[in-house]
Amino acid sequence: MPVLARTRRIHVPQDSYEPLRPIKGRPVDPPHTRRFTARLSDGTACVEAVDAPDFLQAALTYAETCAAHDGDAVSIAVTDAETGETHCFTLALA
Repeated sequence: MPVLARTRRIHVPQDSYEPLRPIKGRPVDPPHTRRFTARLSDGTACVEAVDAPDFLQAALTYAETCAAHDGDAVSIAVTDAETGETHCFTLALA
């Protein structure tokens, strides 16, 4: 029986490369952005539509862009535009 030479296969990852098992520290799914509406809980009329992957990121984005407040903390209510679910956050301003 003849001996066959082993050939090396070099695998070069392509753009759509997906590993066979999860890589530690890599998110399993890319974050999907959703539409949220954010407002100050104190009744101020500043309401903004925010695209973010989750409620906390929406609150942080809103705090950076619209929430001008004089106190030490700001309370923000974030509502999911699709489901109507609302989460409230109190962020310390430093």
